[in-house]
Parts: sequence; structure tokens; C-alpha cells
Amino acid sequence: MSEESGRIEELKKGLYSRKGADILHREGHLREHQEDVVGSWKDNEEKHENPDVYFREESSSFFRNILWSAVIFFVLSLGFAFYILYTNKNVVSADSVNISVAGPISVAGGEPVSLDIKVENNNNVKLSLVDLSIEFPSGTANVVDVTQELKRFRELMGDIAPNSSAEKKVEAVFFGEENSQKQIKITAEYRVEGSNAVFSKEKDYDIFISSSPVSMTVNSLKEVNVGQETSFDLTIVSNSAQTIKNLLVTADYPFGFNFKKSDPVISYGNNVWKIGDLPPGTKKVIKINGTIEGQDEEERVFRFNLGIKNPKDDKTIGTSFMTALASILVKKPFITTTLSLDGDSSIKDHPSSLNRPIRVDVSWVNNTSSDIIDSIIKIKLAGTALDKTTIATDGGFYRSLDNTITWDKTSTPDLTLSHSGDGSHVSFSLIPHIDNVNVKNPEISIDISVQGRRVSESGVPESISSTLNRKIKIISELGFSSSVVPVITPPKADIEGIYNVVWVITNTSNNIADAKVKAILPSYVKWLGKINPSNENVSYNPVGGEILWSPGDISSGTGYSLSSREVSFQIAFTPSVNQVGQIPVIFGESVLTGFDRFSGATIQNSKGSLNSIEAVIK
Repeated sequence: MSEESGRIEELKKGLYSRKGADILHREGHLREHQEDVVGSWKDNEEKHENPDVYFREESSSFFRNILWSAVIFFVLSLGFAFYILYTNKNVVSADSVNISVAGPISVAGGEPVSLDIKVENNNNVKLSLVDLSIEFPSGTANVVDVTQELKRFRELMGDIAPNSSAEKKVEAVFFGEENSQKQIKITAEYRVEGSNAVFSKEKDYDIFISSSPVSMTVNSLKEVNVGQETSFDLTIVSNSAQTIKNLLVTADYPFGFNFKKSDPVISYGNNVWKIGDLPPGTKKVIKINGTIEGQDEEERVFRFNLGIKNPKDDKTIGTSFMTALASILVKKPFITTTLSLDGDSSIKDHPSSLNRPIRVDVSWVNNTSSDIIDSIIKIKLAGTALDKTTIATDGGFYRSLDNTITWDKTSTPDLTLSHSGDGSHVSFSLIPHIDNVNVKNPEISIDISVQGRRVSESGVPESISSTLNRKIKIISELGFSSSVVPVITPPKADIEGIYNVVWVITNTSNNIADAKVKAILPSYVKWLGKINPSNENVSYNPVGGEILWSPGDISSGTGYSLSSREVSFQIAFTPSVNQVGQIPVIFGESVLTGFDRFSGATIQNSKGSLNSIEAVIK
């Protein structure tokens, strides 16, 4: 047998022996691991060869983990919320706190109203320190005293046990315009044990004002011409079974309205009237007169307010009942009439002094699109300062019997025919005068009427007119005197002299407000004071040397039917040797100013400087 055949036989024997099987098993196991290593290296090589595929696999795994975490968190949160809501008995829900109101939804204004407010606790825990607050709408008053406005009510209701309630009865009086709605805001604040937080529950309750305890209607023209005087009639009627006290009416005027007068007379300014008490079933009427200025086709809206006066301010309404509106359309007049007093063509009253001539010019313009024929201008004069003997006309005829001046086509040819846009003017003069200084608030009123005829579109003549009124208010004569009276013998050089300065004020016809007298003391004169009477308001400023006397109001008739107003004070003057042979000034010019309440003019009167003595210093 050959050597090679011998080896094969030996291998066969070993294969079928037990020892040979173990060797083959180890060899096979080794080959398997070798194959795994080779495969692993191949896998890694493939991954490194394609990194995008590898990254996507890693990212997908990361986001899957986040998604599963979110799902688990949501399930846990839902379970916790379910546990809190349905198993925890100590949690308070605002939905289980309820506010209910038992009361009328429609009330008559001015009548007491009772509201039963209930706070219910439907929770399983106690509400602690429940605080009830109520905010009332404007126009709500105290049921005990309707002049006291009720803005807020607040009361501590205490604790409310689980599944129980607390009630509070509240009374108030509601005012407002008829058919208006008011809203009441109710709030309950509370706490719970174991927490310092304050929780709240709110409820709004609407109440309807079916009627007002007091009604007010306004009657006025719907259209007026520019500058035409118009009136407003305010009718105030009580609808209440009780007396309404402390009523007040205020007016809000639009731009261009000029208040003239009212009946009853105004209480404050030109837009506040104190009505006072209004018994059941009674009424009061306020008549307001004035003129309106504006452009053609402009609308002016007037607002009138009615209510109970504010206890802190008599000029304002504290509790409002209603507001009434009046709308007026301003129309351009057929004839524009202008009155000028010494060149002043404003619509305001004209202040003037006594015994001074005043020129009056009346101008008019045809504003229609057609001719005006046979025009007549008539002026009516009246007043306590009218002096018939001083009236001088330019072409017109003055009739002293009724104090009228008339111009027509016989005296003024321009009045025969006036084309569209044409105009003309007439004039006269007068001198205000009074014979008695005790006449109070002297004035002259001038009423102008311009009339004519125009041919209408149908060919039929129709009458047109324009009216205008102005007043000349006489300025009061505010008299003033200033003098020096020696107290000690007139001085010589280097010898001091003492003097009393005396100021005296008189006044004729009108009340004067805020009167003041000022003067400057020379630097070489000394202020001693010693004011008489001591209660007069006299002050001295050493910086500048100004002396100021503030007597305030000066009544009409002061110095005539009443005692004059006067004050005196002392000054000292020591002449120097360089003043020998002179009569030096020891007191500067004195100036008196004041405001004339009637005429609206500021008055000034002055007196010159005063000397020491009417002799030469020795």
C-alpha cells in the first residue's frame, strides 16, 4: 500500500472514532465564527459606504422613541385629570358656584326696587369669607335719600357650607330715560381652605326703565334765519306719586348760539336752572331766548339735561333723569341786516359811556334770486338812557311819540327797487344820557325791521322781512380821588414829615367787580402802614414799592345813595438838602380798575402824582 493510501485509511479511522468527532466539532465551530466576523466586517463596510442610509435608520429610531414617550405622557395626564375631577372631593369648581337674582326686570323710574340676591355653593367643600359686591349703573339713588347717588354696595356674607346658599336683599331707586336699559354687575369673591387665592363669580342683571318720574319736552322752531332770535320752551312734568326734590336743568348749546335771556332767570352762568321741588302732577316751564349764527343749511343741535343736583356741586347734575334734544336748521335769510354801533358790527351788546355821541349804521342785502320792491326800514328805540332830544337822522323820519325812525322809498330812493345781491344802508346818531345817577343798569335797545315784497315764481308778490336787535349798555361812572393830608407839621430839610394818603371810590349805575387801586411809592418815601379802616385789604411790596388796595365789589350808588368807599394809610418823607427850594413828589400815580358786570366793560380811572405840600422846602 502506498503512503498516500495509508493516510486516507488513518483519517477514516479517526473520523469514526470519538476523538475524531470532537476535533471535527471544534473545527466546524471555528469556521462559523470566522464566517460571522467576515460578515460583520462586510456589514460595516456597507454602512460606511452608504452613510445616509445609516443616518436615516438612526433618526427614525430616535423619533419613534419621542413619539412613544409623548403618547405615554398624554395617557398619564389624562388619567391624572380624570382622577382629580371625579375622585378628589376637595377641589372647588367655579361652575358649581351660582348667583341668582329675584327681582323685576322692568321698573318705573323713581320707584323703590327690591332685589333678592342668592349665592349658591354646589361644591363639596366650604366657601370661606364670601364677599358680595354690586356695581350700580349711573342714575341709581339711595332708597332712603334719593339725592344720594348709589354707585356701589358691598357686604361680607361669611362662609357658605357645601351644597347650601346665602341670600341678601338689596334696595335701590333707579332713574333714567324712559325705555332705557340699565345693567347691574354682581360679583361674589370667596376663598377655600388651604389656599390664599381669591376666586370670584360674576353675573350681570339687566333692568328696564319703563317710565321716568319726571318728563321734559322741548318745543322750538325747526328752521331759523341767521341772526334771528328764537326761543325754546322746556316743559317739565312730574309723573311720580312723590315730590321730586332738588331738580336741576342744564343746557348744552351748540357753536353759534348766543344766549339772551330766560324765564325764570338763569341760576348759574347762562345754562343752569334750579327747579327745586316738583310735587306730584305739577309742571314747570322754562323759556330760553337767543340768536343763532351759522352758514346756510347748517344744523344746530341743543341738548337739555334734567336730574337731581349734585350734593357736592349745585351747578351740576348728580342723578340724571333724561336728556332732550332739539335740532334747528340754520337758513340764510331773504334779507341780511347788519347793525353797526360806532363801527362795531358784532352781535354782542355794545358798551358805551354817557354823554358821548354814538353813530348807528343799518345795512341790508337782498339774498333772494328775484327783485325786492317797496322796502321799508323801521327802527324802534327804548331804554332808560335814551334822550329823545339828541337823535339825528340821515333821511329817515323820527317820530318822538313812539320813538321810531322810518325810511321808505319816498325818503330813500334805493328802497324802491333792489335787485338780487344789491344792498344799501341808512344811519342816525344819538347821545346816551340820564338825569338821575341812581338809575341802575341804564341801556338803550335798538329793534330793527326790514320789510319788502318780492315777486314769486308764480308771479304773485309776497312779503318778506328781517329783524335784528342790539343793545347799548351804559358803562358805570366809577369815580376815584387821591389826596395827601399832613399829620405832622410840613417838613424842612432833614426833618421827617408824616402824611395820610386817602383814596375814595364812588360808583353810579352798575355793580363793579374785582376793583383794585395801585400806586408806586418813591424810593425816598417810607411806608408806615397804619391802615384805616384796618379791615381793608391793603398791602405793600418793599420790592418795587407797590401799594395795592383790593376793595373787591363796588355796589351801584356807592357815594350817592350809599356811603363812599375809602381807605387811608400813612407814609413818611424826610426831604434832603438837595431838595430845598423844590416841591417834591411823595406819591406816584394812582390807578383804579374794575369790571362792569352789566356792560361787560373794564373800567379804569387814574389820578396823578401827589406833592408833599403846596410850598417850597426850606
